[in-house]
Amino acid sequence: MTDHEKSADPSLTQTARDWIMRLASGDISEAELAAYRRWAADPVHEATFQHELALWRSLGAIGDRLAPAAPLPAMKAAGRRRIRIRAGYAGAAIAACLAIMVAGPELVLRAQADHRTGVAVQSLTLPDGTRAVLDASSAIAVRYDGDQRLVELLRGRAWFDVAHGDRKPFRVAAIGGLVEDIGTAFVVGEENGNAEAAVTDGVIRVRSRKGAPWMTLRAGQRASWVEGGAPARVADIPASRVAAWREGDILLDDVAVRAAIREIARYRAGPTFVTGAVDGLPPVTAIVRAQRPDEGLEALAASARLEIINLPGGITIVRPAG
Repeated sequence: MTDHEKSADPSLTQTARDWIMRLASGDISEAELAAYRRWAADPVHEATFQHELALWRSLGAIGDRLAPAAPLPAMKAAGRRRIRIRAGYAGAAIAACLAIMVAGPELVLRAQADHRTGVAVQSLTLPDGTRAVLDASSAIAVRYDGDQRLVELLRGRAWFDVAHGDRKPFRVAAIGGLVEDIGTAFVVGEENGNAEAAVTDGVIRVRSRKGAPWMTLRAGQRASWVEGGAPARVADIPASRVAAWREGDILLDDVAVRAAIREIARYRAGPTFVTGAVDGLPPVTAIVRAQRPDEGLEALAASARLEIINLPGGITIVRPAG
């Protein structure tokens, strides 16, 4: 138990948890936001809120509702407007059940992963000398044995520059599919049940399940698949743009606004909520520096007519302006 937990007022802790769930899953009014700001203005309240938020996020208690984000300048909102984040505020009892249900997968991931990243890209060397670069919010498990060098992509994206002094095949498993190196450097990523492989140099082959035919890919070529489905070719891109995030560039090429926000949010440290009808907005094309995600989000907001609201506790809300 930490010093904070030993000295914390149980009623204050519960209030902080209630505010977290209210902000995360309710239909919250401007009056409630004002009440939250007044409550969080007390340094003790703010410290308790931050402690509980960090704890819940570390356990995955809020799950996919929270994407990495960081505070941005506050913007005024009309008093009559309401911020619709998620439907249904169910109270502390249901919140506790939610924490248990969602924390499970995150704890399993932590137990499985040999390497995990937070909001920064990480380079590492695997036991055979293969160079790997993990994108932010990514995780892999290394399963080398006498028959093969297998890496399981558990979350996010990873790029590999394969060492070829070992005769055993180098393979990456993701969403039921398998990618095998044939002397190359390549990236494998997964998101929302969809996996993709792309080649920066050399040749790889991809199949969706054991016994299925292989698809061969060369530099600049890509393929995607879902679990149980055959891989399908995706439009080629210049090999220099494959896994551009390794060099700190977030490439958004005709990307839906919600996906663009999620991509930028990957590199930010606090929680962000996206609410409102953003799915109907035109797609965006931009290059954002991963080291300056706040600037990227502000530029996206300006070009896509979005409003960014900063709340105490490092919470940021993105919604259509107007």
